[in-house]
Amino acid sequence: LPPCFARATRLPGTPGRLLIGGTASVCGEASVHAGDLRAQTAETFRNLDTLVRAAGGPDGAAAIDHLRVYYTHAHDHAAVRDAVAGPARRCRLTEPIEYVHAPLCRRDLDVEIEATATLD
Repeated sequence: LPPCFARATRLPGTPGRLLIGGTASVCGEASVHAGDLRAQTAETFRNLDTLVRAAGGPDGAAAIDHLRVYYTHAHDHAAVRDAVAGPARRCRLTEPIEYVHAPLCRRDLDVEIEATATLD
């Protein structure tokens, strides 16, 4: 059975604050765009946009104010930064993007992103 977890959570006592758990290039239950870092990153940002809108953020990814990007291969650091730069321009970041080299839960994925957003 897959683990139980919340894809995103509104913080109690802080109206409009949304924590978004690790989000990746997954559609339904399937990983998509294996081996294509840029396509995985674009799909991940589409998923982030969908999560924010589902939580009540009409501007989608524009409500995101912090990003933490995990990537699996150290040699991909520059490519990951480049792939994230375009979609991240839609966000209203209040601090620099964090990049963390770490293994991911799915071997066929190269990028996973955590975020926070302000919906109000």
